[in-house]
Order: sequence, then structure tokens, then C-alpha cells
Amino acid sequence: MQLKRVTTVIFTDHVDDCSDFYTRRLGFEQTIAVPAQQPGETGSQFVALGSGDHELMFQSFRSAEDDAPGAVARANPPSFMLYVEVRNLDEAIERMRGLEPAISRRQTPYGSEEIGFRDPCGTVVVLAEFPETPEKTPGQTGDE
Repeated sequence: MQLKRVTTVIFTDHVDDCSDFYTRRLGFEQTIAVPAQQPGETGSQFVALGSGDHELMFQSFRSAEDDAPGAVARANPPSFMLYVEVRNLDEAIERMRGLEPAISRRQTPYGSEEIGFRDPCGTVVVLAEFPETPEKTPGQTGDE
């Protein structure tokens, strides 16, 4: 089996707030927006966001229940985190200005510097920067 793509769908009561968080703070672009279909609801029931080869989707719990009754369980907080590797952690932190970190800035044993913030859906988004590794020239083994 060859996978073509894996996309995370995050279920929430705050689709538009989450879309706004990822577009304004992390530079995603909204590629799909489906307006709420249920009587009395406003805003979006589903959005897809893209950034290069990366994609996230947000769907309302009510819409998910209509699509696939019983398939989606509410978990608060969610039982996962999004791990986002960035080129420059200081720039990423600047985009989070005004938010309280959910995970304090730290050095990890596996070589990254990280910090985490909670999005409007309740998901912790860990921003991580790894040190740059020097480019090897052709024929270089690393022992020179």
C-alpha cells in the first residue's frame, strides 16, 4: 500500500475560531469552507486549511454526528497534540503573542527547542526548532 496523504480532522464547536488561529498565527490558507447547514447555526461546519504539503481540517461535532452518527467522541482536552517543526522558533513565538504557553519553552533530549500553545479547539500545538545541520558535499562521509 502506498499512502498518498494523511490529514488530521479536528472536531470542535469552534470551527471558525480554529480556522482563524491557524491562518493568522501559523500562516495556513483556507482552501474549503462549508457553511453550517443546521437550523439556527451560523459560521462554518467544516473548513480545510493548507500550507504547502500540509493540511488540517476542522469539522463541527454536530456536523460530524449528522455525517456519521456515533463515530466521533467528544474528548476535552483532545487526546493528541499537533507537533509543528518551524525554521525559527522566535518568529513562531512572536506570532503567538498574547497567548499563554501551555508548555513552557524547553530544550529536549532529542535536540529540539520547543514551546506549546493551546488553540481555540483545545488542541496543544507544539512548535519545535531543530538546530541546522551542515550540508554535506558530494563524497563527504562526515569523518573529515
